[in-house]
Amino acid sequence: MDLQTRIVRVITSRWAFVVYSTVILLTGVSVFLSELGRFESFFNEETALEDLATGFGTILIGYGVLAEERETLMKVFRLYPRFETPAEVQIDHVCHVSGLGLLLLGLAAEIPVQLVKIPNDTVNTEGLEPFLFALSVLFNALALIFLVRFIVSLVRLRPHPADEPAH
Repeated sequence: MDLQTRIVRVITSRWAFVVYSTVILLTGVSVFLSELGRFESFFNEETALEDLATGFGTILIGYGVLAEERETLMKVFRLYPRFETPAEVQIDHVCHVSGLGLLLLGLAAEIPVQLVKIPNDTVNTEGLEPFLFALSVLFNALALIFLVRFIVSLVRLRPHPADEPAH
């Protein structure tokens, strides 16, 4: 097996996705705690809250697409069908479902913040900003729960002895 194949196998492995998800989870917890701390003085912290919400939402969207498309990446890098096993198919399924969920939650977290950014003469959100930002924080918090489920699902997968790839 050549070096490129080994590298791609490592960075697309289930354990790599566990690491990526854990890093994003820890980042998300930090963002969530920062958001909660800033709500007390909402109108002085609106820009920071906007940056936190959209920043983490964008991370969720990007990572969601990456996870959702793991199977496609395996094909693009020509790891499939050579290394395609029932265990890899299970990992693809978990990544697809979880990636789609993270993508949708990231988008849902971005929408309320974007509504606030639209000028009030177009979409009047005056007075609704705290509620809309709270809704964004809620979607980001749900994504944290979803990330934990994603990590647990990947860790719990048990490959079978028959899962050795064909050579």
